[in-house]
Amino acid sequence: MTQVRVLLADKPSKATEKLAADLRKRKLKVELAGDAHAALAKYARSTPDVVVIGQGLEGPAFALCKFLRAHDPAAVLLAVAKDAKSHKAAERAGADATLDKPVDPRLLEASVRPLALLRTMRLAQAHAGGPIFDPLTGFYAFEHFKQALFVEVKRARRYKVPIAVILSSITAHGEDEEPGLRQELMGGLALAVRSATRDTDLPVAYGQHNVMILLPHTSAEGAEAVGRRILFKIARSTLKHDGRRLKTRISLGLAATAGDSEHPFSELVHQGTLRLKEAEARGGNCLVSK
Repeated sequence: MTQVRVLLADKPSKATEKLAADLRKRKLKVELAGDAHAALAKYARSTPDVVVIGQGLEGPAFALCKFLRAHDPAAVLLAVAKDAKSHKAAERAGADATLDKPVDPRLLEASVRPLALLRTMRLAQAHAGGPIFDPLTGFYAFEHFKQALFVEVKRARRYKVPIAVILSSITAHGEDEEPGLRQELMGGLALAVRSATRDTDLPVAYGQHNVMILLPHTSAEGAEAVGRRILFKIARSTLKHDGRRLKTRISLGLAATAGDSEHPFSELVHQGTLRLKEAEARGGNCLVSK
């Protein structure tokens, strides 16, 4: 597997050096930059897969993030922020993801690896002209999702870590199905999914009516917690169509490996599909995981 290249840009300190050493032990190729000028020079020379930007750099918070986003659309940026206000500042500056400071090396590795694929996708888009994201949901376009899927399944088998999928569908009780209504429903489901999942999770529109969420490094228990959050978000939301409030019914089917399974991913999807159908048969607004 190709070694992921990381540029760690933060104020020089023993903690930063230790973090870099921990990431190298986890088979990541890490360069350090102690200021924005050094970071830009190293970025221009090596074009890393992911730039991790700490809040300790001199100058305006996350100015480096904003500069890289403006000058390289393919740049993949992960910001380490100290509080909610700083997280929002990083997102406004163009960060693809944020983590809390101080950052756990294991969590940083788990975030960096799937983010590294995003650069590959953006470069591929630049050459092929195809969209990375679905314009309605903001999820990955299916062709790009398949690339991420291949990498994550291969990684799960190699390192014997769990992987999970959630399949979901949403309908409106008592409403005739038509394109405008379907857009409202899928848009509402997309908002719930994005707010309930992590930056490292990979949602994709699956067929005309369903959404699949790939959850790397996630056990059945962890995936069930995500599914419960999605149910809660939908229950708290208000979706309307033609001036009417919709009575939504969301169904979720979950399947996961224990980390030592050699079964093909298609079998995992098959299990999730059967459980989704069972949730739909129960009338929706439920999650089936067994």
